[in-house]
Amino acid sequence: CYGGYATCTEKAECDECGFKYGELLPHDYDGDCDKECNNCDEGSRTNTSAHSYQNTCDSICDICREARSITHTFSNDCDASCDICYTNRTVGAHKGGTATCSKKAVCTSCGAEYGELTDHSYSSAWAYNAVKHWHECSCGAKTAEDFHTLGEAVDGKKSCSCGYTVNAVSPTVQTDVQRSNKAQVTTTIILGSAVGAGGIGIALWLLLSKKPLI
Repeated sequence: CYGGYATCTEKAECDECGFKYGELLPHDYDGDCDKECNNCDEGSRTNTSAHSYQNTCDSICDICREARSITHTFSNDCDASCDICYTNRTVGAHKGGTATCSKKAVCTSCGAEYGELTDHSYSSAWAYNAVKHWHECSCGAKTAEDFHTLGEAVDGKKSCSCGYTVNAVSPTVQTDVQRSNKAQVTTTIILGSAVGAGGIGIALWLLLSKKPLI
C-alpha cells in the first residue's frame, strides 16, 4: 500500500486499495507543558512538565505561553512597589495612629510618621519656681511665663497670684547692745585712721575715754 496521510488518530489510507496501513502519528503539542493536542480531541495528557515562569509575578509561561492569574507581593498596605517585580500601584494615604503636640501620628500599616502635630494643651494650674511662674503642657512647653509679683505681707508671708509664697522680711530693731557694738567698731575705724594720719594723741584719748561717737 502507498499514499494517504496518517494522523494521531487515523492511519494512512492506501491510494490503491483504500486499506489503512502504517502507524499513527504522535500527538502534536505546543510544548512540554501543553496538555491538549493541536490535531485531535483525544490528545489530552497528564504527564506534562510544570509551567515555567520568570518569577511569581510572571503571568505567561515561558514554554507554552499560557496565561495565568497572579498576585503581586507588597510589604504592607502603603507599599507602592511590588517586592518581586517592582510593578507600581496606587496606594491610599497613611492611616491610624494618634498625633500629639510632640509626635506625629504613626501609620498602623507601615509604621511611618505622617500628618501634623496637634496644638499644645496647657494646664490651667500654675507651675512655678523661685523666680517665675507659667502654665505648662504635658510635653514641657510653657505659656504665660512671667516673673512673680508679690503682694502685701499677710501673717509674715508674701504671696504671688500663682500660689508661690515666701517669708516676709521684718524691719531690724536696734537694741542697746547693737548700738554699743556699733560704737566700738566706729571707734576702732577712727583710731586706725588717726594713726595713719599721725594723730596718735587724739586716737589714744578716744580709746581711753571709751566714749561712743554716736
